[in-house]
Order: sequence, then C-alpha cells, then structure tokens
Amino acid sequence: MTICAIIAIMTILKEAHPNKKLEVTVDGVTYTRYPVLIDVVMKGDDLTQIIKDEIGDEVQNGDMVLVAESALSAAQGRAIPVEDIHPKWLANFLTKYMTKTDAGIGASDPLTMQVVIEEVGHLRVLVAAAIAAITKPFGISGMFYRVAGEQARGVDGPADYVIPPYNRHVVRSPEKPGKWAKEVEEMLGDNIRVMVMDANDLGINILEANNKQDEKLAKALAFDNPLGQSDESTPILFCKKQ
Repeated sequence: MTICAIIAIMTILKEAHPNKKLEVTVDGVTYTRYPVLIDVVMKGDDLTQIIKDEIGDEVQNGDMVLVAESALSAAQGRAIPVEDIHPKWLANFLTKYMTKTDAGIGASDPLTMQVVIEEVGHLRVLVAAAIAAITKPFGISGMFYRVAGEQARGVDGPADYVIPPYNRHVVRSPEKPGKWAKEVEEMLGDNIRVMVMDANDLGINILEANNKQDEKLAKALAFDNPLGQSDESTPILFCKKQ
C-alpha cells in the first residue's frame, strides 16, 4: 500500500476509486466502503486521535475501519531514508532471484532486502530463500514471505509512484498493530472494529486481527484493494454497515 500521511484534515470520499465498487455485500450484509483522503503522515503524528476527531461522529455500531499499515508505520517513524541503508553482499545476492511484481517492489530491491534482513535476521532470510528456491520450480510462489513472516512481508520499498518523501524511503512494518487498533476501537466505542491491513493488487493481509471472524470480514471488505495501489492518498477505509 502506498505511503500516505495525515495532518489535521481528512475527507471521506463519497465515491469509490476507478474500477472499484462503493458497496459490497458480505454474508447478506451490505457495507458502503468510503476511502478517506488525507495529507502526508509524518513521524509523531497521532493517528489514533486524528481518526477519532475526524470520523468519530460518523461511525456507528457494526462499522469497520481498515487502516493501511504504511500510514501507521509512517506515524511511528518506521520509514528509513534510502541514504541511510547500505545493502551488504547477502542482500545484493538474494535480490537477483526475487520475483518482481506490479503490486510492489518488495524484497526484489537490495535496499528493501537489507531492511528485511535486519528485521528478521540472516538465518530466517536464508531459510526462506532456500525454501523459495526449492519450491519455485514446482509452481509454488510466495514461500519466501510465508517463511520470513509478516515483518518481512510488510516492508515496502521506494518507488516512483509513492508520495514524497516516502518515494525515497524503505518502510518497515508497524509496531504492535493489534494493540494500536484496539486502542482506536476503545476511543471510537459502540462496537466499532478497527484493523490494520497490508493490501495490494495481489492480496490482503490483516495484521494481528482480533479473531478469525473479524479477519475474514476485513478481507472480504478489502478484497479488491479499494484504497488503490498508487498515489490515491487514501490509507483509511471506512466501511459503513447498511
């Protein structure tokens, strides 16, 4: 998900992004999915308070708020300028064998791979790379990230389509996303579910979901990456139960 940011202004969009649906029905219940337009999130921004201030009066019992992990990471100061990253031989070697996709750079870039190694450790990365190499000829994809884990999966690399200044940053996964989401839920009240997601055009991952039921619902609501993959500046999805 593209890094976006927040100051004190958020705008709930009343229409979906191009080629996305505004409404979806899950298990017979219809939700209207409003992308929330925001400004650039910087380190130290209180994302919890801003969400409460701006959409707290709009949410009601049964609604769900999904937040892109990249926005929370930015607020937590988890973005590293590329100038501060110095890929070593292992990062440069492994990226030669990583698959590049249209949904994001991932660990196919030496800068990103170096951060992945620092996040999860050399041994785990080596094991993940070995298993990926063994299974790839059999048409099994994605094993590197399955073995390396969510911390590795959540690292986003620099890209031209990312909003400045984060087009020149590598962004690590947020810290304790489940704990943060629970704090937002408590502030919003009225049985509002809040979750942090890592979404792109290839799929969606819910970080530290409260339970399997909520995780399943969140994935169904964000199945088509409704926040977009480029510079939409909408890292929050407000899902209103009808």
